[in-house]
Amino acid sequence: MNNDEPFVATKITNVAACYDLFHWDAERMQWRPWIIPLDGVHTRLQKWGAHWDPRKFPAVRLTLRNPQADYPEEVTFLLYSSGCVVQTGCKSEQGARVDRMLLRKLIWLEWGHVIKFTHCRLTNVCSAGKLGHYVDVKRMHEEYLSLQGRSKYNPKKFPGLRFDICPSVNPSFVCTLYDTGHFNITGVVDSKDCELAENIVPLIARVFSATKEEIAMKNARKKRIASGNVQQHESDRISANLLALHAEAQQPLLLKN
Repeated sequence: MNNDEPFVATKITNVAACYDLFHWDAERMQWRPWIIPLDGVHTRLQKWGAHWDPRKFPAVRLTLRNPQADYPEEVTFLLYSSGCVVQTGCKSEQGARVDRMLLRKLIWLEWGHVIKFTHCRLTNVCSAGKLGHYVDVKRMHEEYLSLQGRSKYNPKKFPGLRFDICPSVNPSFVCTLYDTGHFNITGVVDSKDCELAENIVPLIARVFSATKEEIAMKNARKKRIASGNVQQHESDRISANLLALHAEAQQPLLLKN
């Protein structure tokens, strides 16, 4: 790999989608919006892991595990009485479509309804990545992003630097960058936009790269400041040495007296 090209390893960690359910009305021979009876859905899908407590949350939560995935994947569906369904936990857009078909088959087997999904839309695509170097997030915030009003950084509350990736394209693209080089991207609603955001982050962070020793020294100083054991400045150390020499110089005089 060329040294001029930043090394980035990224993967999608969560895909959230939202859509509406329609069912086939055999009497009218047409598709109609399905007003979901939550008590009936909970009773029929309880053996598949459905949970419903109307006192805490107004939706049936159904968690399914995809056995065909290459890695453990749990998908959660939130079914509201209005017919709206929220889906989270997928690792790709294709996986989200497969899991929707699984929900459709479960409702047909347990309920007998033929349903279809309409107004399918992605609401959030979260991705995580790692740069090939450490990043001085404090200097990145002070010298670049804070001047444009694009970042938030408060290490006393949260160690990560939050900033807008490309506000001119979409202000919802938010990146959380850590000094170790790890970063998370949220607010993306398309895989193409996710690739765009993943390409912009390394270019910005590359300018403020740091070594592991520099980050370790800064973290050690933060711990000393937090515990109250702050190292003395050079002038304070010189003053302490002069006082010690002065005390040693007076000792022979005290002994003679």
